[in-house]
Amino acid sequence: GTILKDYARQAVIRNLATIRPTNSNKVDVGNVTIAGGGWGKLELSGSTTTDGLGSDPNAAKDTITVHDLTALIKLGRDELDDADNLEAIIRDALAQKFAEQEDDAFAFGTGSDQPTGMAYGSTITQKVTAGSADTLVGDDVIKLQYAVPAWATRNGAYLGHGSVAQAASLLKDSNGAYLWRES
Repeated sequence: GTILKDYARQAVIRNLATIRPTNSNKVDVGNVTIAGGGWGKLELSGSTTTDGLGSDPNAAKDTITVHDLTALIKLGRDELDDADNLEAIIRDALAQKFAEQEDDAFAFGTGSDQPTGMAYGSTITQKVTAGSADTLVGDDVIKLQYAVPAWATRNGAYLGHGSVAQAASLLKDSNGAYLWRES
């Protein structure tokens, strides 16, 4: 339990996800699809109000396969002899390794013995066309906020490689002042 608490603090993507415990290797998740809503009075007979459910109100279920993240620890004899607080050293090392592995899988996982990552396959659609593939432009960063649905901006987060954060932090105005600094 202590390792889980520690690595949850170190992981990036876990903090953005909805986490729920399970004791199973597969979890069924309800998939509710609403085609669209409509205005009208349900109390009136013969009303042609749209219920938003489409033709099949019985929602299909998606199945999420639960993957285990495992690690084996190698300790040398010298470490056993010299370490005052071996439990804390092992806990910190495992928490760091689990956080790194989980973030990598949540971002780029293939779905084979690991989660399917957000960037795997062709499910990502481009919403902003940048001026150049290798150059970050301030206007393009601002466009990102308005390229997603309004409900997503309330709790949204920007995810990107460290090189993107570096490029954003190097953007300057016409006077040479930096436009963005990490808080």
